[in-house]
Amino acid sequence: MKIRRILATAVAAAVTTPVVFLSAGPAVADTPKPTQKQTAGTADAEDDDAPTLEELEAAVEAAQAKVDDLEERRAKLLQDLEDDKIDPAVQAEYDDAKKAYDDAKAATATAVTALTAAEAELTRVNADPNATEQQKTDAAKAVEDAGKARDAAKAAEQTAKERFDAADTAWDDARVAMVREYSRLGTELETAEDELAQAEEELEFWKSIQEGCKEDASLSFSLTGPEKIEAGGSGIFTLSLSNVSDRDLDDVQAFPGAALFDGLDEDGKPRDREDLHDPVDRPTIEWSSKDVLEWTEITEEFDAAEFGAIDKGHTSEVKLRVTVDGDTPANLGTLNSPAMYWNEDGSCGISDEVVVTWFDVTGGEEAEPTPTQEPTDEPTPAPSPSTSTPAPAATSNTTQQGGSSNTPVTTGGQLAATGANDTLPQLGAAAGAAVVLGAGALFVARRRRVNG
Repeated sequence: MKIRRILATAVAAAVTTPVVFLSAGPAVADTPKPTQKQTAGTADAEDDDAPTLEELEAAVEAAQAKVDDLEERRAKLLQDLEDDKIDPAVQAEYDDAKKAYDDAKAATATAVTALTAAEAELTRVNADPNATEQQKTDAAKAVEDAGKARDAAKAAEQTAKERFDAADTAWDDARVAMVREYSRLGTELETAEDELAQAEEELEFWKSIQEGCKEDASLSFSLTGPEKIEAGGSGIFTLSLSNVSDRDLDDVQAFPGAALFDGLDEDGKPRDREDLHDPVDRPTIEWSSKDVLEWTEITEEFDAAEFGAIDKGHTSEVKLRVTVDGDTPANLGTLNSPAMYWNEDGSCGISDEVVVTWFDVTGGEEAEPTPTQEPTDEPTPAPSPSTSTPAPAATSNTTQQGGSSNTPVTTGGQLAATGANDTLPQLGAAAGAAVVLGAGALFVARRRRVNG
């Protein structure tokens, strides 16, 4: 969904460029675009502008009007089909041609009857011994004239029939066209209904964020994975979400994002991570789980990793595969993710943490591509832990969508850290502050860029 992608994009941008989001609102306009390709789901903050409530309401109204119009047109067309009511010009020609044909058939029948009578009279005159030659000549002439009249009537009937046949075909074609139009309108109606449902969902989602979908600590994070990914290869990370709230969560989704940076300055010295504001590339991110075995790419259309329901006190996880191009000049990357949940009763929440981990990109432009890894239940080698502060809790044993593990649920809700250096907590705090700003604040900041 577009709005959810905007939210995930905004939070991901806050992680990879925290100074931008923590500065004044108009600074969002200065968020740099990557110089190379980027994959959907990790687009820059200025990729899309969040719509206003009025725009979303107008979109729902327009979508509803389109559905209403299509339903009305389709209902009228169905009634016309039931009433055999077609195009007036076609119907008029059909009616005229049918009347002409009927009249021509009647005229032919009259001419045939007249010929039959004339032939009978000729027979009678010829058999009458008292008939004169003139009478016989007149009777023969009457038969001849009646024959000509019959032939002319038949010719006129044939002409009328041809006209009627053409009109009848046109009438049938018009009905077929109406049936096809009815079917086409049905297809359009289905599309319009989908568009209406999407518009309503986006409006509902916007309202839930503005009115009730706030940040809370219902979800605790853990993100582990390799410390290094070779250029041209992939690394598989494990993202775990624990339900540390006092209730079951019906639908949980994470919005992973990743960015690659040139970790060296102009002098070839390592940059401080808090100074990394210019992503040079966006790696491809895919996810899989015990229930979704195939790798599914994070795209604009499918921008979330699905955890499904997570019961109270339980943990669920997905695998994230990050693939780096072989010619990537960057040598430092970050993977991060916020999360959200929705419940059947309409309640929802945004995670008050953004889990973050860093990795080195090795090999550079000369690296040979390494084989991509397939999903596995085995622990990822050489993990770089990035977890929330653990605290004793009940263990989980679930089979929720996205997979599960017998992992103690953690509490504390702190931003994840990788232990890389002293600058990372600052980055984590910045990312957390961006989330605490709330989706509404992020939307306002983005609107400010467009409007002023």
